[in-house]
Amino acid sequence: MKISKLCKETLDALCKSDDVHDLSDIPEDLVAHIKTCKQCSSYRKSLTGTIDLYRKYDITLEKDIKKKLLCNTCSKLKSETS
Repeated sequence: MKISKLCKETLDALCKSDDVHDLSDIPEDLVAHIKTCKQCSSYRKSLTGTIDLYRKYDITLEKDIKKKLLCNTCSKLKSETS
């Protein structure tokens, strides 16, 4: 599967976002891309689902650990699709 430059930028923005649920800290053009791109939308859905599972089971992670988990996932996805 080939990922476009815009998809890579979107994945990077999702990894760096403080809240993938509301996307308030992501540029509007990337938010629009997430809404129209099946790959990016699916990836965001997967991220939010994982975060929701952690919340449901009351697992407390420090903010830097959450970021590390998300960024490791993003890095793996990027390397698999390059």
